[in-house]
This record gives sequence, C-alpha cells and structure tokens, in this order.
Amino acid sequence: KQYPETLGRMFIINVPSIFPFVWRMVKGWIDPATAAKISIFAGPSEYEPVLKEFVGVDNLPSNYGGNAPPLSIAIHPYQEVMRDYGDL
Repeated sequence: KQYPETLGRMFIINVPSIFPFVWRMVKGWIDPATAAKISIFAGPSEYEPVLKEFVGVDNLPSNYGGNAPPLSIAIHPYQEVMRDYGDL
C-alpha cells in the first residue's frame, strides 16, 4: 500500500501458446488489482475487438486492425519529438 496503483490497462498480444501457463504462475506474485487490469491475447481474432473498443478504430494502427497508419520499427510515431530531445 506504499505505492499508488497507476496502471490503467495492459494488453499483451500475440503471445505464444505457453504464455498462459507462465502467466498463471507469475500472476500470483502481482497485486490482484493490477493483475485484473492485464489482458492476454493469442492472436488478432482475440485482441482486435478489444483494442478497437478501448483504443478506437481511428486511433488503432492498421497492423493491429485499425485505421491509423501502421506502426513499424523504421517509422516511430514520436520520431520528431524524440529527435528534438536527442534520443535518436
């Protein structure tokens, strides 16, 4: 109770088939309030409807089922801001 809970939601997507078993073991070490905010999804058929609901189809990158420009390693959405602060 010394640290405030700051996690809104966390979506872990495209997990391998072994991950749910690992998550069951790790979940016991995480505060129940925090663990309840973490959702695990194996593939697009599972995560796309949820991400569209929480993020919105217009804000969701197209490579995750939305209408926004796709995310890639080569093009970071905050590339100009990062460059201005010397992180690139």
